[in-house]
Order: sequence, then C-alpha cells, then structure tokens
Amino acid sequence: MANIPTAEIENDKGNTPDTPAVSPAVTDRYYEKLLKLGVSLAILVHFSFIILFYVINVQFLAMVNIGSTLIYAACLALIRREEYLLAVALCWIEIIGHAVLAAKTIGWDTGFHYYLLFFIPLIFVNAQNKFVINILKLILICIAYLLMDSMLGQRTPDVILDAELSSFLRYGNIVIVFVTLGLVTYNYIQAVYEAEKKLILYAITDPLTGLFNRRYIYQLGRHQEKLHKRDSQPFAIIIGDVDDFKDINDYYGHEIGDSVLISMSRRLRECLREQDSISRWGGEEFLVLLPNTSASEAVMIADRIGNHITSEAQRIGLKDLKLTMTFGVSGYENNEGIDNCIARADKAMLKGKKAGKNRIVSAEINYEEKSS
Repeated sequence: MANIPTAEIENDKGNTPDTPAVSPAVTDRYYEKLLKLGVSLAILVHFSFIILFYVINVQFLAMVNIGSTLIYAACLALIRREEYLLAVALCWIEIIGHAVLAAKTIGWDTGFHYYLLFFIPLIFVNAQNKFVINILKLILICIAYLLMDSMLGQRTPDVILDAELSSFLRYGNIVIVFVTLGLVTYNYIQAVYEAEKKLILYAITDPLTGLFNRRYIYQLGRHQEKLHKRDSQPFAIIIGDVDDFKDINDYYGHEIGDSVLISMSRRLRECLREQDSISRWGGEEFLVLLPNTSASEAVMIADRIGNHITSEAQRIGLKDLKLTMTFGVSGYENNEGIDNCIARADKAMLKGKKAGKNRIVSAEINYEEKSS
C-alpha cells in the first residue's frame, strides 16, 4: 500500500473531515508516561542531593532530600494506580516545600527556586483540565514565587556557604532544570506526534481490513487527477468485488465473512506495487488506484490479482474456501473527472457480474471468463 501523503485530508465535499476525538484513556496514558518520566528524574536528582548535602555537611537538607525521595517514590506508586490528582498534589507540595527549605537553609542564590518552573508544563500537559483552571493555577504559582522571592530573596541563610559552592549549586540547578524540561518537552512532543499518527490512521483506514477507507482513496484519486492535468501522468482504477459474498455471509455467518474480507485484503496487497493504493470501497468491494498505469497495464495487474486469489483455496477459520473476484477496470481519460472514471470501472465490474462473475471487464475491452 502506498505511503500516506502528508497533504490535507478532505472529505467528498472538499472540506477537512472532523478529527476523531481523543479518548480520555489515550490522554491519560500519555499523561501517565510524562508523570512517570518527571518523577523518575526527580528521584534521581534528589538522591544525588542526599549525597551532595551529606558531603558538604548540611545534614538538615540531606534529611529533607531523603523525605523528597520517599515522596516521589510514593508518587510513582500513585501513578501506577492512576491516582494522578493525588500524585500531582504531592509533587506541588514537595517542590514548593523543598524550595522554601533550601532557600531558608543555604540561601536564595543557590537556585532551588528554579524548580518551580516545572509547574508550567505540569499544569498545561493535562488536557482533561479546563483552560481557565490552568490559568488560575499558573497565577497562583506566580504569586507563590513572588512571595518566596520577597520573603527569602534577601534573607540571611541559616548556613553560609562559600561563594564558589553557592555558584556551583545555582549553575547546577539551572542545568538540571533545563535538561529536565528539555527531556519532558521532547517526550511530550513525541507522545503528541504518536497520537496524531494514530488519529490520522484512524481517520483514513478501514478498521476491519486495515486498508484505506473510501473517503481517503477518493482524495488520492483526486490528487492523481491533478497530476494528470499537470503532467499528463496516466492512472487507472480497478474495482473488485468478492463473488457470492452474500451467500458466504448467510451460510457461514458474519464472523467468517469478516475473515474472508481480511484474507482477500491481504491477497490484494500482495499483488500490488509500492506506489499503488488500495481501499475497502464498500461492503465486499475494493478499489485499487494505480498511478502511472494505462488501462491495458491495469488489466494485467487485475489478472495477476485474480490468479493469485484463485491459485489455492483460502483457509478461513477451519474451512478451506475457493474464492473468486470480479474486476472492473478503467483508465483515466482526459478531463472526464475522477467520479466518472470510478463509475466506468464500477459499471464494468457489474457487467462482469452479470456475465457470470470471476472475470475482468475493462471499460474498453471485455475479457472472457478466467479459468478457475
């Protein structure tokens, strides 16, 4: 099947189709992934702080960071239980509390207040919250930061560190904040990209067969029509219909019928080139779009598909079924419009059905019944 073009997907009226809504379960999954990453990094950072403050003999902050590590370990457990609200609340308490205690103990200039910047992405990555609520949270964090600065910015710390060590801590905290925000942002963008790809595939594929759906193959056909008008590139359409599918459905049941469609989809794809596109056109019908292909070449491709399908019985469930298809073929003619080209292929296919099925009928040439 052809690669998915990056062009805008349109519906039959030329408008952008509605984007499928992202389910809360999908949103929660990505939110959980980001929370786990952030909390895991926090555990690593605070464990490093335990060692650092023990080495520089600031025992109080070493104990504080032991508590911080335990809090984040509890957050991980809450995230695994999908208790996101409580986990985030603990993160808020820890970050603000740690910043206040660190500034009070070793000074504002050591830069532990920079970690409050983590609240900005933490607030907005949760799509379940209303925008107004997020803005209010942001305002509260800003007020808290300003209050901390006014109360602790000029305060003499409990422990006076030498200037070099204070600068080392400040620069180290700046680097940690930038690296952590970078990692979280990168992973968030990757999560959004993966979600977008899934939504696009959801919008353009048939859920049963995994082939392109009717709307998307129609847009690919319109794109080929534009290429033909611009560069005179030929293209052709094949419409194939599974013979006696209604009888199969009625006799064996819909589950077997679905398995037949999946099996036929696989057989069809095996016969196509990289540049070709195939869709489930409707029911048991399939439409194949063949770029840079004349009508006569399309007939040969349809013949190859038909031979591949009838070459052996197909194992469907516990049954071996001998399946056939009837094909209608049309090559695009100047200025006829993609709708007319598809209609001619469809009429040719219906003509083949009336003539006995299991055959290829071209809009220009009628081919005799293929051998079973």
